[in-house]
Amino acid sequence: MEAAHMERTSAKMIVYSMLFAIRLVHFSNNAMQAVIPALFPILCSTLKLSYTEISWIARKT
Repeated sequence: MEAAHMERTSAKMIVYSMLFAIRLVHFSNNAMQAVIPALFPILCSTLKLSYTEISWIARKT
């Protein structure tokens, strides 16, 4: 009975760690999609780039 309990606990930990990893990747993807375009006007004024040049840079990343 103790082995079955340990096995279930181990399986739960694996599931939770996988869910955490998926959540972290999803968050970082959303952050990149939201933050990078918001920085375009700042990059344009700071680096004296046109929006065309910024879009070329954005497509490379």
